[in-house]
Amino acid sequence: MIVVSLLSCKATSVAQEADKPEELNKSKIQRPAFGDPRDNEITKMPVQLAPNTVGFLGAIKELKKNNTICSKNYKVSAIIRVGKITSTGSGIVNALSTDQEFEMGFIGVIPKNLESLKSATEVSFMARENLCSDDMGTKLYEIFSFKILD
Repeated sequence: MIVVSLLSCKATSVAQEADKPEELNKSKIQRPAFGDPRDNEITKMPVQLAPNTVGFLGAIKELKKNNTICSKNYKVSAIIRVGKITSTGSGIVNALSTDQEFEMGFIGVIPKNLESLKSATEVSFMARENLCSDDMGTKLYEIFSFKILD
């Protein structure tokens, strides 16, 4: 008689497990896909930049008009002292470093008031790295966006 009661108890426990909904048995983890707009909310990572792009804070030491850098003509170019690198995209060959002074050309955006840009102590820049057509070992950065912070 004892054997029969043990078998009946086991049979009801198996039946109880079978009655559970499938939702409770499976835990679903959603991972963000590449380019998912929620990616930064989930991973708390900074926005990814385009390849060969670098964002940095700096100050302009000298402005030049109608200058040539690596046999490429620029309406406005500047010698910029790099303060802090804020973001980088993939594929940067020759990275900028803090306190480095580098000559860069402005493309797409021409500063309207050059004196206010020159007198600013901190400016946020977005630049794209290109290869110099004269010497492939020389780095060439072109500024496509900037914002005066002070």
